[in-house]
This record gives sequence, structure tokens and C-alpha cells, in this order.
Amino acid sequence: SVAANTPIWECCLDGIWKEYPQRDSQKIDSHYRNSPQTELQIPMAFGAPAPTMYRFNFQRMEQINNDTNVARPIRCKAGGAHSAPPSSPSVIWECLVDNKWIEYNTNDNNLLNALYSKSPNAPAKATLSFSSLEYIIDFKQMVQINQQTKVRRQIRVKS
Repeated sequence: SVAANTPIWECCLDGIWKEYPQRDSQKIDSHYRNSPQTELQIPMAFGAPAPTMYRFNFQRMEQINNDTNVARPIRCKAGGAHSAPPSSPSVIWECLVDNKWIEYNTNDNNLLNALYSKSPNAPAKATLSFSSLEYIIDFKQMVQINQQTKVRRQIRVKS
């Protein structure tokens, strides 16, 4: 079992958050705490025979594969550092539920910011923390669509 204050860092792979191994989470968290303005570079195997070098950009909360340059959102979901640095340029996202605008929680907000910064004109798949269901986030139409129920809800940037 993992202690309550143990950092659990995750990477978003095709809309699903996957935990890093505990040893890697601790390396990521240590760098984030001590030097969040600089990138961390570490080799990670992810089950492959040879490790690949990855960069971690904490300003954009992304992991970047050095070989392919593919960037994926990252977050800290429990213990350790906060899920976004205070200086991180981001906006607050809201969803319209029962005629009330409700702010997304910090992790979902960071995910939406990361998805939007990557492709503001293309719909993205996301698994949001309040549900195990997958959603399509369409930034052009400013809606979230539940993949299973097809329920559409307006989203916006808080003014």
C-alpha cells in the first residue's frame, strides 16, 4: 500500500490516466518540488526492453518523448507536490450543470488546459476524475460529450 503522503504522478495516455512506477513518481516529484522552472530528463522503459529518454516540462505539465517529440499531459493525483505549479499559466474551466456553472476540480482543469494548449481546434478524449466514463471535449463547440450517454454539456473559460 502507498502512504498518504507518497506522490503519485500520472501520465494521460489516450485519455486515460496511468500511474508512473513509484520510483519514477518520487524522482518526478523531487524535481518538481526543487526546481519546477526547469525540465527533468529521465529514462523510462514502460515495459519496453530499452528505456527511452523523456523530458518533463512542469510549466506545461507535460511529458515529452525525446525520440518522437510526442507530448502527453501529466499530473500529481495524490500526496507530494500540487498538481500544477502556482506560476503555471492556465485558465479556470467550468461546465454548465442544472443551469449553474460549476468549476472543474484542479486535476480536470489541468487536463483541459493541457488538451486545449495541444489542439484547441480538435476534439479530444478525456476521462474526467468525477467519472470513469470517457468524454469528448470539443473546444470549437465548447461542449463536453459523455461517450456512453451522449449527454452534451456546455463548457467555458471562467470570466
